[in-house]
Amino acid sequence: MKIRKPGLFAAVLVAFACVVQLQPSRPAQAATPDRFERSYRGLRPDDPGGTRVDNPGRGFRLAATFNAKDLTHPWKRDGKAQDIRVVLRDEEKVHGEKTSVARLHFYLWDFAGGQECKQALATCTTDISPAALKNIELTLSRLREVNYQVVLQFAYDDGVRAGRCYTPQTIARHISQLSPIVRKYADVIQAWQAGFVGNWGEWGPNCFDLQHDPASVNAIMRSLVRALPRGVNTGMRYPWLRDMVTEPDVRARIGFHNDYFTVGEGPYDYYRPTHESWPQVLETAPNVVVDGEMPWDFRWKKVIPGLPAAERLQSMHFTTFSVTHNIAYSIKAWRDTAITEQQVRTDNLPVSDGYFRDSTGAAVKRPLYDYVRDHLGYRIQLQKARFSRTAMSLKVDMDLLNTGFSPSHTRRPVQLVLLDPAGRVVARTDTGADWTTWQGAAATEPATAGGSGGNGVPPVHKVSGTLRLFGRPEGTYKVGLALPGNGASASDPDYAVRLANGGDVSWDAKNGVNVIGQITVAHWPRPA
Repeated sequence: MKIRKPGLFAAVLVAFACVVQLQPSRPAQAATPDRFERSYRGLRPDDPGGTRVDNPGRGFRLAATFNAKDLTHPWKRDGKAQDIRVVLRDEEKVHGEKTSVARLHFYLWDFAGGQECKQALATCTTDISPAALKNIELTLSRLREVNYQVVLQFAYDDGVRAGRCYTPQTIARHISQLSPIVRKYADVIQAWQAGFVGNWGEWGPNCFDLQHDPASVNAIMRSLVRALPRGVNTGMRYPWLRDMVTEPDVRARIGFHNDYFTVGEGPYDYYRPTHESWPQVLETAPNVVVDGEMPWDFRWKKVIPGLPAAERLQSMHFTTFSVTHNIAYSIKAWRDTAITEQQVRTDNLPVSDGYFRDSTGAAVKRPLYDYVRDHLGYRIQLQKARFSRTAMSLKVDMDLLNTGFSPSHTRRPVQLVLLDPAGRVVARTDTGADWTTWQGAAATEPATAGGSGGNGVPPVHKVSGTLRLFGRPEGTYKVGLALPGNGASASDPDYAVRLANGGDVSWDAKNGVNVIGQITVAHWPRPA
């Protein structure tokens, strides 16, 4: 009979267990050998890389326009095929802005019928050609090369050539052809806007006035939403068209895009507090993708005031916004206007600590353009972390803030990461956190007349993860928080999210990891 000695397994375990020393950059108050709490500060403008945080799927966006048939420009008519990489490079030079998002507009003019469709509907349905589908896929693949994501939109009518005729059946057929490509490149698609109907896909007048027929609106949006990959959503130009959609699961995937953003001053800007849809827009906006653009310079020759624009962008929780529209007036004025922390806080707009402060704590002014650019979409900041260790593992509980205008609507993992002394990632654990729920501050503008808006203070979001330490070689390891891309972009650090922190948080660009601390692992000596 085998005798088991009491405590033998425990003794062996202790003999080989790790001693883990947590190393804060400065002494923590009331720290113990096993636990301590650490606070972090926001990014300051004089921190390394502190004047901006380039992150995927948010912020100002550029624009590119193609005929799907041959990749020519529908308005230039020079017959030259375009390369999206060259288009974006040139756009970056023109607008002085390296963004991470572009609105990609494909025209399907060649694949819809002419006016004869009004008499013979059968001629309206023409398949998108294999060559055109190949062009669309080639363009999306090239976007990966330059680390861009897109707001994708298809349309038939470009406002220049004769209008085309198309039915819900035409659109459904084309969506079914496009869907496999969109699914393949879902990691670079920020949103697939409704499009298709009316000039520029903005759901204005068209051959059959589909926008006035609830059955057609429902049929088109049902076809589109059911074709959307998981994590990709859509949006519509007009709020009342979204309200026409009767199926709740379809309507939940539909956001907004305001293609005439004037802070309510223009005749076609329906996203304003005086419009009957405003309360519903504010209620819906935090949970859907919101995009927009100002009128072109030749249509709107005056400055749209910057701070009221920021209030509207925040209240509607904009994810992306065009930098190519109204560049000579509003964009230029926003670049030339300096604002202070007091102005932002007076308007109840969100701002992270340090954004308007230098390393000495002195107040600094920032261009209003920079404030809008930096707060469109998400801006995630680590506020606190609590470290708890044993010989076997390290647990980290984190408090995070989103001081941006909107959460992300694209899912990605939220991981706790361990890097070895050579800087290699040796462990990842998924925290299970859903970062699409990380809302920012409530809308600064009220939903109803006489109501009150938010105070600019975002809620705290809590995330926890545990890393295995037992058996690790001796050395000093770094602990990090990683939000990598998904799909084909998961291993590309350029698609990872950087926190808006300075000081004790550093950005490991090689691995796409936010380093938040370090630990030392040493082994007990064996008994003599």
